[in-house]
Amino acid sequence: MQQIWLNGRWVDWRTAGTTDFEKMLLDFWREWESGQTQFRFQTSGSTGAAKTISFTREQLILSARASARALNLTPYQRALLCLPMDFVAGKMMMVRALVNNLQLIAVEPSTRPLENIPDELLPHFAAFVPNQVDQLLHDPVRSAQISTVIIGGAALPQTLRQKISELPKAWYATYGMTETLTHIALQRLNGPDCQSRFHCLPDIHVRLDDRECLVISTPLSATPVFTHDVARVYSPTEFEILGRWDNVINSGGVKVTPEIVEEKIAQLIEATLPGRSYFVAGVEHATLGQVVSLIVEGEPLSNEMMTKLERELRLRVPGLDRPRQIHFVPSFVRTPALKIKRGETLKKITR
Repeated sequence: MQQIWLNGRWVDWRTAGTTDFEKMLLDFWREWESGQTQFRFQTSGSTGAAKTISFTREQLILSARASARALNLTPYQRALLCLPMDFVAGKMMMVRALVNNLQLIAVEPSTRPLENIPDELLPHFAAFVPNQVDQLLHDPVRSAQISTVIIGGAALPQTLRQKISELPKAWYATYGMTETLTHIALQRLNGPDCQSRFHCLPDIHVRLDDRECLVISTPLSATPVFTHDVARVYSPTEFEILGRWDNVINSGGVKVTPEIVEEKIAQLIEATLPGRSYFVAGVEHATLGQVVSLIVEGEPLSNEMMTKLERELRLRVPGLDRPRQIHFVPSFVRTPALKIKRGETLKKITR
């Protein structure tokens, strides 16, 4: 890869960056061109303290080639990098371009990543996070030009999954983390090959531990990677993610997985509170220990709207996992990668 298109101009690795994003991208490219053999990646810190993990150059190459095979990427295709370079997702998009001889198109991370890209440079392959996809689908003509899309970084809301299922090109949800050097599994979201489960990339296998959390065996790690993701495993290469072990609510002895509740109420929240971020969590309770609660970003609703929302929640979630309380937080606490930090956001409720 001799040049890349970066924020409206063609540059090479000797170019000086003008923004933080450009500087980090070009610094990483220079490290690669220098033959550097060890690379450090920082976790996002969404579920705990951020930490740094090191991988070898050979491991990065192995991961990039595995992705290319799984996604049928071919040399000279255009790949879009519109993710922060602080974390593994952005850096590995660049590695995929370098290793697989793709033409890289790079733009500042934003919720409208295609906005400043000329039609003739629209990518064949792109990676997005869910909040970018939400805006992308408002531009169906240009987004339809992308042949292959992968989505990661956070759980994909059911409302977005429904919209994606109607699209013509290949869209995938991904599963992975910094510890696995981005995705180790894909789930096709649309078309005749649509899948209900994640399918592992070659040479990767999964199982459950005694917490019923996913354990990953990958060539990139000498030891298994133990996750905090509660899962259902159908075979050594097929699985479904149910939620985060850290997030499980214990309400009067009943364990509730909040991500499952969030899926049940997704359409209701979209209709009642369009565009608002939300999550389900356990809030401290004197007798139950924790009470299942809906946490919504933004200003409180009127009394009339609150009554309607509470009534609809009783209809949609009649069981013990129904949110009994609704709390409004002016702004959620997020990581630099825009993941919601649930624990720190919940602290705002008690203030």
